[in-house]
Amino acid sequence: MTLSAPIPNESVGLGADFPLGLAREVIAALANFAGSEACQSSLCSADFYGWAGLAPAEDASYDSLRSLIETLGLSTEETWALSRDA
Repeated sequence: MTLSAPIPNESVGLGADFPLGLAREVIAALANFAGSEACQSSLCSADFYGWAGLAPAEDASYDSLRSLIETLGLSTEETWALSRDA
């Protein structure tokens, strides 16, 4: 057993069907929030998530997870069920 490369966590995912213009607004709002005092006293606080900032996740960051799912032979439905139960 070994450790995988880091996988981005505490992510906000916007699906392919999410309107692009609205996605850009959400991303800008999150970036503004991450730099605000409100974030420092909530999500950015060491007592909460300790966010140090936001960065886009590269799709390749999830390759090791995809490989694991494929190796285990899990279906998409099983994978979603596991993530909901976690």
